[in-house]
This record gives sequence, C-alpha cells and structure tokens, in this order.
Amino acid sequence: MNREELGFSIKMGGQDEVDARLFADILNGVLDLSLLIAKDQGDSSDFNIVVKDTQKGSFIIELMSQVSFDPNLFNMQNMQYMKTILDMIVTFFNIKKHLKGDKPKKVESSDEMISIQNMENCTINVTKNEYNLYAEAGDKMIAQMFPNYNKGEFVITYDSEPKLCVKSNEIIYMKEEIDLEPFEDYREIENIPNLWLHIKKPDFIGNSKWDFVYSTHKSSKTIGATIEDKAFLNLVKNGEVNINAKTSILAKVHIVTHINELNEIINEKFSVVEVLEIKNSTGHTQLGI
Repeated sequence: MNREELGFSIKMGGQDEVDARLFADILNGVLDLSLLIAKDQGDSSDFNIVVKDTQKGSFIIELMSQVSFDPNLFNMQNMQYMKTILDMIVTFFNIKKHLKGDKPKKVESSDEMISIQNMENCTINVTKNEYNLYAEAGDKMIAQMFPNYNKGEFVITYDSEPKLCVKSNEIIYMKEEIDLEPFEDYREIENIPNLWLHIKKPDFIGNSKWDFVYSTHKSSKTIGATIEDKAFLNLVKNGEVNINAKTSILAKVHIVTHINELNEIINEKFSVVEVLEIKNSTGHTQLGI
C-alpha cells in the first residue's frame, strides 16, 4: 500500500487543559467529517487520524492524517487526497460561519458552483458537491462537535499556516444545527390558478402554513400552504369568518413546481394569494372577501 501523511493541528483557545468530553467530541467530529468526505471522494483509500502530540498555549492537538492507497490506483491526484479532505472540512466550517445560525436567504447555481447568500445579504461561493455534502450531513456533524465547547477561538492549521479561525464570538453559530436541503438542478414552473381547497388544519394564532386537501379529477392530496391574503387572515382572527371541519375556500393559489431532467416533480410550494369565496358547513358561500 502507498501511504500519504499530512500533519495538521487544532487549537482551542483558553487554558492549557481541556474537558475530556470536549476533547472526544472534537476529535470524533473531525474524524467523522473526514470519513464523510473520503467516502464521497471514492473508496480507494484507507483513512485514519492519529494524535501525535499536544502543546501548551491554549490547548493545541498535533494530529497526523494518514491515507493508504492501493498501489494500482496511486497517482498524482491521490497524493493531494488528504489536503482535499482538510480543505473541504475548512469549507464546511466557513459555510457555517457565513450562515450565522440561520438558513440561507438564497442559494443559486451557476455551472458547478453554488452561491450562498446569508440573511445579511453577504455571499460566498462553493462547489455544488461541497454544498450538497454540507447540507446532507456536514452541518449536523459540526453542530455535534460543539455542545460542550467553552473555550475561546477554534483554529485549524496545516501547510504551515492557519486555514480556519472560528473566533470566540462565532462559536455560538457552530452549535446551531440548520435544516438544509441539497441543491438540485430543476426547471421551475409557476402557475396561479383558482382552486377549491378544503381546510384541514388552520392556524388561528401564528403565521405557519395551513393544511388543505387539494382535489383534482384524478386524486386528492394534503398540501401545506402559506396564506398571503392579509384581509382574509384578519377576518379569521377577528372571528368574522366561520371556519370548521367542513369549510372550503376558493382561492388564487401560487404554485411553484420544481421538475428535474426526467420531468419528475421534485417538490411543490403552495401559497394562497387571495381568497375569493368561503363555503361553510351549510353550503353557504360568502363572497367579496
């Protein structure tokens, strides 16, 4: 077997000592992230991380990453394999720093690159593969590393220079797990038809989605839809409209359908733009909402 080794260090700010649980969380997290990325890169390697030494001055762990390759598969690309893994770990952390505990405001694709806009309207660019792997598992893995973290900054160094610095005031963002969806290429189709929707689960208090039963000539399905008609919501909250288990509405519904390259529906998003009629349990229809 051919072996590549690359040394790197993790520095945790604060005192020279570290809690054993935190030490285990950090090491296990780095190993889990590395194995996630290694598996994504291919199965031609045997990957491991060993602890080489510790240093004083905060708490610094000296680590050695080791990758063994089948000699028949060894090439120049494999020689950069470990650095690729560490680079992607750093990218994951930078995405998490960028999002600051929130979901992205916007995610857009251009060729094989993904543009991630955060809630402060700042943008970073990563590869599509990096974003999707982060969304599928990377974000959760990082969050699982930091529940017991009470040190200062968090720094990863290799190639003789710091590659990542999470400042002490950014650690809180590392602890927040964000529910993300991988980015998929699709066509987007928008329609605003008038539809009858049977109210299944209204929201009388908050601003969450309402559940409706949406019937077509072929079938019925339950959908979740946001309500954008403020006038209708005010009538409901003020008790001026009778809503019960047999209430249906005729509404202008904004439907956004995402379709992949096989013309399969990936997902649909519904929002009620305007309520036109309300049919209550007695069959009476209220007009002019």
